[in-house]
Amino acid sequence: MDELKARAKALGDDVEALTESVDRLAERQTKTEQNNRALVVALLLVVALGGFVGYVAFRAERAIDDGIAVRQDVLCPVFDLVVGGYDPESRPAGPARETYIENQRVMREARDSLDCRGDLVPRRTG
Repeated sequence: MDELKARAKALGDDVEALTESVDRLAERQTKTEQNNRALVVALLLVVALGGFVGYVAFRAERAIDDGIAVRQDVLCPVFDLVVGGYDPESRPAGPARETYIENQRVMREARDSLDCRGDLVPRRTG
């Protein structure tokens, strides 16, 4: 009888240990499910953020291209007039002429940097 009691007590202890193990396993499963949900949400956020960054980059590139086109449409005709009218003989010799020549060089470089393709307005004659 004592042996039966001992076995029953051991069986009770084993059942209690098994119950604790099952409870810990259930807690770990719940935490794992929560982590999986958080991971899915984070992945969705990363995908959405990647799409947003791609969209912003695309729009920025288009805005830059549009800005260059507007600058060319507006500034190229002005540069064509200024550079086309270059005539260093229109200035008296001295510092004023040197400044004029330097300013024209800067204007030519600016015109070239905008990749202006229009014809230069010819100089006045006479």
